[in-house]
Amino acid sequence: MQIKNRLIYFIFLPILTLAKAPPSPPAHLSAISVLCSQDYAPFTYLDQDQNPQGLFIDIWKLWSRKTGITVNFFFGDFYALHEIRHKGLNPVSSGFFKNREREKFMDFSLPFYSITSTVFFDKKITGIKDFQDLSGFKVGVMAGDFIESHLRSQMPHISLVPFPTYAALVKAAAEKKVRIIAGDLPAIYYHLYKLGVAENFKELPRPLLEEKVYSAVNKGNRALLEIINKGLEKITPEEITAIKTAWEGQYLPVSKPWKELLAISLFMLLILLVFLFWNKKLKKHVKKATSQLLDKENKYQVIFNSVNDAIFIHDTDGKILDINEQAASMLGFNKEEFLLHIQKEYTQYSVGQNFSLQKANEYVRLAASGFPQTFEWATPHKNGSFCWTEVSLKKATIEGEDRVIATVRDISERKKHKDILEASLKEKEILLKELHHRVRNNLQIISGLLYLQASSINDPLYKTALRESHDRINSIALIHKTIYDSENFSRVDMSLYFKKLAQELSDSYPDIAPQITLDFQLQKVFLDIEQAIPVGLIFNELLSNSFKYAFHPNQKGLIQILSKLENSNVFFYLSDNGMGLPPDFEVNKSQNLGFLLINAMVEQLHSLFTVEKNNPGAAFSLRFPILP
Repeated sequence: MQIKNRLIYFIFLPILTLAKAPPSPPAHLSAISVLCSQDYAPFTYLDQDQNPQGLFIDIWKLWSRKTGITVNFFFGDFYALHEIRHKGLNPVSSGFFKNREREKFMDFSLPFYSITSTVFFDKKITGIKDFQDLSGFKVGVMAGDFIESHLRSQMPHISLVPFPTYAALVKAAAEKKVRIIAGDLPAIYYHLYKLGVAENFKELPRPLLEEKVYSAVNKGNRALLEIINKGLEKITPEEITAIKTAWEGQYLPVSKPWKELLAISLFMLLILLVFLFWNKKLKKHVKKATSQLLDKENKYQVIFNSVNDAIFIHDTDGKILDINEQAASMLGFNKEEFLLHIQKEYTQYSVGQNFSLQKANEYVRLAASGFPQTFEWATPHKNGSFCWTEVSLKKATIEGEDRVIATVRDISERKKHKDILEASLKEKEILLKELHHRVRNNLQIISGLLYLQASSINDPLYKTALRESHDRINSIALIHKTIYDSENFSRVDMSLYFKKLAQELSDSYPDIAPQITLDFQLQKVFLDIEQAIPVGLIFNELLSNSFKYAFHPNQKGLIQILSKLENSNVFFYLSDNGMGLPPDFEVNKSQNLGFLLINAMVEQLHSLFTVEKNNPGAAFSLRFPILP
């Protein structure tokens, strides 16, 4: 216990008492300072907000309410006591065992609590009944604790492993770094329950120590001691018990009342004698209960062997303890023959590295740790073949023992159909990819013919019309090329498409493109081909118009292209800082073929198309709901 016995007290307390004792506190004392340990749960500790908490803290708060004197809590060891003493405060050390050595330097209050110290050990260890049985084991203790010094002096045959705090001590036991620990009962139980491992440990029947707990003041400070004792006398045993129950709970053992236990044992013996009198009737009931258990066992076996799935019952190390008839049939063995003679040889069968015994045991260990497992497995047959199965592993408790239940279902037919479907899907993907490839090639042939025709015509009007038709067809062909180049044949990555189309249009306008900077701000947006084609045509018209009409010759310009997905709506935006649109321009009234095409595509998309006449430049935005 941190605040019970630190070696540093025995080194420095004589020095402390050589100094002049502080003056007696006045009768109208309004506050005292109480020194506590900051890591001694459940008695005294600091919570995560650095607030004092604990059983002793609540007793002192009750003392404060009884006396009307404020209690200021300080946390630490001798150094903290030394510091607050020199500040002129009235220090009180809380939670001490009293012995002759300490009485030389301190005056002790009335006892206000009692603490039992004992030894805890892993319940899997057998043969430990008393302290002499600890010889040969390493026993974890808290460094500097009263228990450590007691064991070293009274039981030198025990090998001790010190830890800095109770939390570290119990954590080491939970992680099996030490199998036996000794210390204060409530402190150890506090951390065992906190870590959720209390059920893994037992305590020795006989306690190591049972000592009363006191508060202490500097030697000679009788006035302060009298005030403390008067306050303690006002606290009733019922109030102490209420605080104790609130912190230790019903399940934390406390000091054992041996006389009461003896009386109870005698009473139970008397009851046993009475029951022996009715032994004949009891035998009849036992026989009936046994018959009922056999009936239940028979029903269990009927259900166990009648289910369609194979069932294996494993121990936590992976050994098969029982199987049902369906499992025996799946393996090709007789059930009794398998369990008695063949299991060991069978478990060595392996269907490749991914289905080895080591891999199977790994799944079992995970399930035994509380993590259910479901996986596909190649289950070998007696004749050397194997079938595909779906295995579900789950931890269960049977007759008080941890077990792993494996439910195994034959999925060979399902696996076969799955392979057929996957092959069919792959074939369809290849055909669809080839379809997009051929459509794209046909569109490129048409685009190429238009380009050649435009090259052979001198009339600028016809030449421009053919060139614009070439670009429109090329924008559609690029949709199919983007699909062909991707792994997704149902949707088009529009951010990738916009960049490719912008590059091809730049190549189509070599006179103006070098002076234009393209600024892409594109989020990933995937569209069905039914929406991608009209969006591509709209984008082609707007970007072509910006290249052709927005800028003066040799004028440097900026074109911004943005795309994003807002909930279930798609938003596209294109703007330039060129000359802008005519003042009387209205997109719905324009007879220009390009804008007629844009209006038709906007209507097909059921979208909202807006035009902004900036100064300088123009901006166009398109918003529409994405198809599911």
